[in-house]
Amino acid sequence: MNNRKGFTIVEVLVIVVAISILATIGGLAWRSARNSSIDSKTKTDLKIIANAIDRYHQDNGQYPAPTGCYTSGCSGGQLAGVLIPKYMKELPKDYKDNNYHYIASGTADSYAIQAYKADGSVCKSGKNMQSSWFSSAPECNF
Repeated sequence: MNNRKGFTIVEVLVIVVAISILATIGGLAWRSARNSSIDSKTKTDLKIIANAIDRYHQDNGQYPAPTGCYTSGCSGGQLAGVLIPKYMKELPKDYKDNNYHYIASGTADSYAIQAYKADGSVCKSGKNMQSSWFSSAPECNF
């Protein structure tokens, strides 16, 4: 008669492997959902900012050129001074809690907003964008 108590090493290994597989699948699903959520928020933020910039353009005949901006662009902090409170309540920030970067060209009647996607890559969104802006980043396509 065998009165064994406990599990064999094979049984323990099977359980550990099963838990590891489930944890990996769960982690991948969580990461995918997180990235999708971040990209969705970024897409919405870009639309909100673009809408405010377009309304500014309708009222003033040009895209905003905030003070302190140079040809390489400016942070959304300066853009906020132009758009708030008339065109928007507050300027959204990206998922890293940074301002979106903005650049405009009064002569070409164009602007671009730089955004970071969930995977860490950079993209740009705007109107009549110059290819050299933001280190030739591609257009955002979410």
